Amino acid sequence: MPTMPERVQPVRQLCRSIACVEHGLAGPANRIGGAVSSGAELKVTQEAVTPCVFIVCAILRLGEKIAIGHLVGFALIGLGAFFVFKGSSRS
Repeated sequence: MPTMPERVQPVRQLCRSIACVEHGLAGPANRIGGAVSSGAELKVTQEAVTPCVFIVCAILRLGEKIAIGHLVGFALIGLGAFFVFKGSSRS
């Protein structure tokens, strides 16, 4: 593995710390959420929230412009979420 510049190490460590906390909370969250939602609904909710967070971070923090292709892709994820929740057997 190539060595990373010294200035990247704190960011890398922060990312690993965030991932560690996220993974530590995933199990209890799935048990709690599983009481009211199916596994598919929980996963689709996670995948639908991720692009929303990405768009905000990409625009505000990274200064990126969102292309039409990104929006179409995110809309398809939203459409998939709609069908998962519409076809849900839980009430």
